[in-house]
Amino acid sequence: MLTLAGCASTPLTGFVSGRLQAVGGPAPGTPRLIGGRVTVRGLNGKSYEAKVGAAGQFLIQVPVGSYFVTGSSPLYEGGQSLCLQSGIPIKVNENATTGNVDVNCQER
Repeated sequence: MLTLAGCASTPLTGFVSGRLQAVGGPAPGTPRLIGGRVTVRGLNGKSYEAKVGAAGQFLIQVPVGSYFVTGSSPLYEGGQSLCLQSGIPIKVNENATTGNVDVNCQER
């Protein structure tokens, strides 16, 4: 007889990395990195958040799966305005980094 007790599985994880940036505005409208917060939200509704420094770079460890990435910055409506990544969910694979995710705060 085989008895297994106390076996806990560790979820497989990967990483999401990218930039929080302001885009648009007056010409030339070149993107510029900004600080704020980034949220990585899974299709199952679970979310993971990270503070982003003024350099605008982020790296967040999350379980393997598909995610949408959003952000906010105190520079835009006191942090109440939503900054978006493209409308396509990103896929995070085990022990891999899904990089170059741009989260854009649209300048008016």
